[in-house]
Amino acid sequence: MTHHLLDEPRTEVVAGWRDEGFDDEIAVAQGGAIACACHQEHDAGEFTVVHQYRYEGTTNPGDEQISVALEGPCGRRGTLTLAYGPAADADTGEVARRLGAPTD
Repeated sequence: MTHHLLDEPRTEVVAGWRDEGFDDEIAVAQGGAIACACHQEHDAGEFTVVHQYRYEGTTNPGDEQISVALEGPCGRRGTLTLAYGPAADADTGEVARRLGAPTD
């Protein structure tokens, strides 16, 4: 897994991952699950984090987010961007925790 805290714009990082085949849209679901492009919800702990990119807003340190490139238990690959810290809701925080991503 690659882990970065860089100044590169998030959109460029995610575009690079899409070029690597992480092109499915996935989303946070309730209770620590992820809604996958396979039309199933899986526990976030079942996903493999292949890349992650953490960034903080330069003008607002409260803009804390992490983007991850994930491979699901179904074999689908996609990206997900999560807020962490005070901006994260309960479901997003639980998904981040289960993925091993920062939560504060």
